[in-house]
Amino acid sequence: MKTFRLLVVSILLLSSPCLAQISAITDTGQEVVLYDDHTWAYVGVNHAASDVIKLDTLHVTKPDNASFLVKGIKVKYGMWMDPKKWALEKQGPNDDSEYMFTLRGEDAYAMIISEQIRIPIKTLKKVAVENARSVAPDIRVIKEGDRVVNGVTVSYMEMGGTIQGIPFTYLGNYYSGKTGSVQVIGYTSQDLVEKYRANIDELINGFTILEQQ
Repeated sequence: MKTFRLLVVSILLLSSPCLAQISAITDTGQEVVLYDDHTWAYVGVNHAASDVIKLDTLHVTKPDNASFLVKGIKVKYGMWMDPKKWALEKQGPNDDSEYMFTLRGEDAYAMIISEQIRIPIKTLKKVAVENARSVAPDIRVIKEGDRVVNGVTVSYMEMGGTIQGIPFTYLGNYYSGKTGSVQVIGYTSQDLVEKYRANIDELINGFTILEQQ
């Protein structure tokens, strides 16, 4: 589903919104955004911290079938993947993401965004949410917690929202250390997330740091 992939990627890469939007107020006083395809979404829906599912720390290692190691370009990270399950696409030097992944024959995707700057985890996650909200006003954090992935501590965050009437879900591991900052994010539609959750988790949990600092 290439159209869905492109729509969802746009908010991760800080692209300018390409969808025509009109703000309006409902008769109950709630602000909404109207899209040119006649769909709409609430603006600035506040979800209390208690609404977010807090996850216990999870310790995971790469699966045995993840036999291919993708190496970071800007940051010394690694990503173990199963090339029989996932197709890998290296992005160009002018792209914000370094790699894109597509689950072969299916509608699940992932990407890696890295920065040489060490960004505090809380800031990194906050920026991710704010970027998403610029295009999907109803974005919300669904789950969050820490993970120890192949010996590396990361922060996991799951978000959901709507772009042009299409509901989507992000599942991401966020890392920050002396070597830099990395976002490893899988995504698919909300209707398919449970179908693909195991595959996405398997991929994003292949993350590791090649040079501990």
